[in-house]
Amino acid sequence: MCFFPPTSHSCSSKRSSVSRRYKSHLRYFPPYPQSPMSGGDCARYDVVVVGAGPAGLSTAIRLSQLSAAGGGGRPLRVAVLEKAPEVGRHLLSGCVLEPRALDELLPAWRSSVLDTPVARDTFHLNVSRSIAVRLPVPLSNARNYVISLGSLCRWLARVAESMGVDVLPGFGATEAVLSSNGSGNAKATGFAGDMRIQESANISPARSFFFLEVCGVRAVGGTEISAPLTILAEGCRGHITKSVVERFGLRNGRPPQTHGLGIKEVWRLPKGSRLHEPGRVSHSVGVWPSGHSTWSGAFEYHAGGPGDGDLDRLVHVGLVVGLDYSEPTRDPFGEFQELKRSRRLSALLRGAERVEFGARALADGGITGWPQLWFPGGAIIGCAAGMQNVAKIKGVHIAIKSGMLAAEAAYEALRRKESAGTGAGPVLLKDYEETLRGSWAGKELRAVRNLRPSFGYAGLLPFMGFSAVSTFFTRGHEPFTLKPSRADHQHTAPAQSSRVIHYSRPDGKLTFDRPSSVALSGTMHPEDQEPHLVLKDPARQPRESFPRYDGMEERFCPAGVYEWVREGEGAPKMLVHSTNCVHCKTCDIKDPLQNIRWTMPASGGPSYKYV
Repeated sequence: MCFFPPTSHSCSSKRSSVSRRYKSHLRYFPPYPQSPMSGGDCARYDVVVVGAGPAGLSTAIRLSQLSAAGGGGRPLRVAVLEKAPEVGRHLLSGCVLEPRALDELLPAWRSSVLDTPVARDTFHLNVSRSIAVRLPVPLSNARNYVISLGSLCRWLARVAESMGVDVLPGFGATEAVLSSNGSGNAKATGFAGDMRIQESANISPARSFFFLEVCGVRAVGGTEISAPLTILAEGCRGHITKSVVERFGLRNGRPPQTHGLGIKEVWRLPKGSRLHEPGRVSHSVGVWPSGHSTWSGAFEYHAGGPGDGDLDRLVHVGLVVGLDYSEPTRDPFGEFQELKRSRRLSALLRGAERVEFGARALADGGITGWPQLWFPGGAIIGCAAGMQNVAKIKGVHIAIKSGMLAAEAAYEALRRKESAGTGAGPVLLKDYEETLRGSWAGKELRAVRNLRPSFGYAGLLPFMGFSAVSTFFTRGHEPFTLKPSRADHQHTAPAQSSRVIHYSRPDGKLTFDRPSSVALSGTMHPEDQEPHLVLKDPARQPRESFPRYDGMEERFCPAGVYEWVREGEGAPKMLVHSTNCVHCKTCDIKDPLQNIRWTMPASGGPSYKYV
């Protein structure tokens, strides 16, 4: 089969030049017949996937499986772009894996991936620093595995490459490329995270479906990679996904997504420690350390064996704080440090070595917070859409399933386009979202659709009561659907009307400050590159944010990127230390003014090994 990209788009030779670093990775194909793109080189594929996480790699693998099974003609040309220099280095998750989707995709995965079967599962209510009440486990983790998501995705990348997929690490996508689809006279060359659209007509989001389509992406350095289908698997708050959603009005008539900030550390227990229990999984909620009115939950996972290996005697400890909190004085990083002062965790970590730190925002609103998942020329999959089951505190298995279903829809759509000819218009994956909603993954998310919004209506204790009823009795069949009415940043109250929250000073043994934590994330950005954290209006933060929200940027960022300074009697000034950024995307979500924009850096970021 031979699939053709849109013929209305053109690549200039200047923009499609590829640095020497990437020439060995990209495949170049001669211009398609009757294409105006003969003016210069352009990397062309049938499908380009943005993001080498579990969803993106599953899409590539499933496409390759379908292409090989289809027989006849050439195989599909599939590329997976990844901003990290190595697959998995920017991935952060709990991570307890439910293997259902992976069993469907690659049944033999257990013999290839290092994992720790869950052996013990507990659930606690944190009443105070010294009191944690053990409760029945709401959803069992039996037959699940404690894994490293980065290690899993590195293995998936090798599988994809063995099938002929071009996996391109260190090749971040900066913007989507738009093209006229032949339905109108609009012409667009592309757009970036700040919605800079170059076009000859003012086209509203509602009319974009009739005039424009996404026909590829532009990568760092200007290289254009074109394809009839672009699959967005960037993870939570992806900058291209955000622009596509806004450009095509994919959230029109749908409630906003809700988010949490996950902060995690990996500790290595002393050799011979009796406290290390391989496969132990523990979750907790409670009024401590975040209080009654803030969504939060903690986890503790024991991985590896008792030996001296690099992956042995590891304990993963983390806290997720909902970003719809109201107090500008709240500090999620500080609350995570407080969590470790609990009697149970302090006893566990005493004498242990902290080996890694990381942080990442996550979309926890589930199916209620989905935008429309398809657009002309592509689809949104995985955590870019919001696939977390908040009851299970898991989303990897649903992300993988979404990638598989997107691949199946893409394969059939490309076959239809080939049969219809080059004038058939953009490829539309309308069937993808409907199929996903009807699958076991969609049904699982629908069953827990009311859990996260119910907390916003009632707080912790009523939420726990409703969760028990929904989990054990109604099982998600409530005759109503609760929906968030506001985006996370709109919940922030002025500092004058909020309580002041105080946190203990770090002791350097159990609790730590931001600089020493960021150092354990392996984060690096070249000092001379353009900052990737952009203030749309640099004057707004000192003029509006600091007086109203008391410099909350210093507190919602877990990496110390933002710093307020005052020189003499002058006005306060916000310094942006972009080199500290761990790419968690919290600032893009929680900034009350929505004046901070996360864009793709030329290079750099965290370098996670364990998280």
